[in-house]
Amino acid sequence: EEEIVTYLREVGVQAKQMDKVLATCPQLRHLSVDNNLRPTVSFLLDEAKVPLDKLGKVIGGFPQVLGLSVESNLRPMLAYLVHDVGISHEKIGKVLVTRPQLLAACVEKNLLPKIHTLLGAGGVPEDRIGKVVEKAPHVLGLSNGHICRMIDYLTEEVGVEKDRVGRIIVSSPQLLGLSISSNLRPKIQFLVDDIGVPPNKVGAVIGSFPNILGYNVEANMLPKLRYLADEVLHVSLHKMGRAVVTCPQLLGYSLEKRIKPRHQLLKRRSMRLSISRMLAPSDLEFRRILRAADAARKTQQEGEKDAQMSFSERRRHMQRAADAARAADDAITPYVSDDTCVSDDTYASDDTYVSHGGSAASGAGGPPPQRYPDRAVVAAAVGG
Repeated sequence: EEEIVTYLREVGVQAKQMDKVLATCPQLRHLSVDNNLRPTVSFLLDEAKVPLDKLGKVIGGFPQVLGLSVESNLRPMLAYLVHDVGISHEKIGKVLVTRPQLLAACVEKNLLPKIHTLLGAGGVPEDRIGKVVEKAPHVLGLSNGHICRMIDYLTEEVGVEKDRVGRIIVSSPQLLGLSISSNLRPKIQFLVDDIGVPPNKVGAVIGSFPNILGYNVEANMLPKLRYLADEVLHVSLHKMGRAVVTCPQLLGYSLEKRIKPRHQLLKRRSMRLSISRMLAPSDLEFRRILRAADAARKTQQEGEKDAQMSFSERRRHMQRAADAARAADDAITPYVSDDTCVSDDTYASDDTYVSHGGSAASGAGGPPPQRYPDRAVVAAAVGG
């Protein structure tokens, strides 16, 4: 036994886990390090792609894996998970770190019924089953009955369209592991009773943004909705249902990193945007919106100032602009666009829940295009 304990420590099993490992799998005491443990560890590292620094976690979480035959159990199961379920070679190690029990699962009695449910009632495309397991390995550890109840709940009680259930499972498979009674149903009740989402719109909201079901009401959703209701829309909390129906993704943005900073930027400029227009654009696009608004305001102010000038003052002002443009043109000094946008860049996108990747400026990878003052335009403006 001492040799076994020494080897287990060498492969990363922590000392505080040792008693539990030996109690959970007492047959380890009778195995040979060279004939049993080393071949299994080599299989986990070389074939199953378990990272070396996670090996102790795998063995500590499922010590029975060391008692399985590489030839009879482990290698055939790995082949099934990769080739039949569709888990990629690059992700199989990560999956097994999270759910090492899959290596001992019975395909016919355990895995196949769940996969058939996901394909049938769940509407998951066959080529996406592997992606579902990669994102949430615990899905194959759920009971088939629980998966069926979850699908029925989403379609029958929440009102999600059946053709959208598969998309929900593919994009957010971790939701299948939540409790209906203690987790999902209270959140739906919050949306309807406290926020004012019409019951017949709940299915569309969840179908459009299922991550809502994974958010904590008190710590996540409620603070955001209160801020939007009190500071942005100036309505009661119960009237936020319309905003949630229109843009359910608003619940996925960070209050401190996106909602508050963007609202404050707009407030300082006395600008008003819809919630979706305020939150949905990427950082780059939102800055462009602010730049455009600043430029429009400056043009308006200059127009008001020009309207107060006498005719001769206006002609002198336009002539000075034309002279400056010709001087710049003669010096062949390029005008380079500045895309750094606003200086008060205190906000950042929140990619925990929703990703909004802003497109790069044209010509990415090189300098921005050079532009020169258009003499013809200036001349036309002064009547030349």
